[in-house]
Amino acid sequence: MKIFCFFITMIWSSQCFAEECFKNLIRDAAINMKPQNTIVKLSKKISIPAVISVNRKGNGSMVVANLELMVYDDHNNGLVFDRGGASILLVDLNGDETKELVISSGLIHTDDDGAKRHSYFVRGYRYDTASDKFKEILAIGNFQPDVNAGDF
Repeated sequence: MKIFCFFITMIWSSQCFAEECFKNLIRDAAINMKPQNTIVKLSKKISIPAVISVNRKGNGSMVVANLELMVYDDHNNGLVFDRGGASILLVDLNGDETKELVISSGLIHTDDDGAKRHSYFVRGYRYDTASDKFKEILAIGNFQPDVNAGDF
């Protein structure tokens, strides 16, 4: 657990600006109900377009390359993101001067009786230029935010 806390602290302290930009895009998508276009800059040579959108039910996703990640859930269908949206960070985890995409959030699960339990997840993705796809490199927690392979 100490390693996990150190890892998260390191990422948050070095990437607050990037996280705030993504949080603002998620907020704007939720308020305006219009997709927000952005560029995910992974290195000097690698920039990938991304779209963040939130539907009327309160579910939001970010589409980037081959990933469609749930980044916002304010629609209580038994599972919501703590504080509405996930943290999205860009950080160079292995020192190769190319940033990885890291998404994390607390989750609130509500059972049929109204009892709540909390959990968390962290997922990291590395972009592979040969295939033009992200590949999962880090998985903490049971929740899978990828719409194409996950819990939504």
